[in-house]
Amino acid sequence: MMKEYKGQTTVTGNTRRNVPSTKKHARKAQRRHFPFASLLLLCLAVIAVLRFTSVDASADVPERYKYYTNVYVDRDTTLWGVAQEYISDEYASARAYMEEVKSINHLPDDQLIYGTTICVPYYSDEYRK
Repeated sequence: MMKEYKGQTTVTGNTRRNVPSTKKHARKAQRRHFPFASLLLLCLAVIAVLRFTSVDASADVPERYKYYTNVYVDRDTTLWGVAQEYISDEYASARAYMEEVKSINHLPDDQLIYGTTICVPYYSDEYRK
């Protein structure tokens, strides 16, 4: 006597195997993917909420203005010393500040010429006309 199986029945060697119907298989696959899809949607929702409700951190920081001043080069004046005196938080490093000073003054290297003046940038909270 042969048992009836839902779906298709295949015979492999001496064994019979019940092959699920495609609808049943699809439902199982949906159940397996549901937690992953739910987690993905939850993550996207959290990212969207954080993105559009983030507090503007720069609201408390006063506006800074960039100005330029001239510095007379004495015998003991170095580009490193000028950078240490005029650098501010707007620059990543003293080297970055020195590169900007060299660019402004068209200097080929870090050497300053005695008796000349160089233009150096600095930042201030005060607005000057």
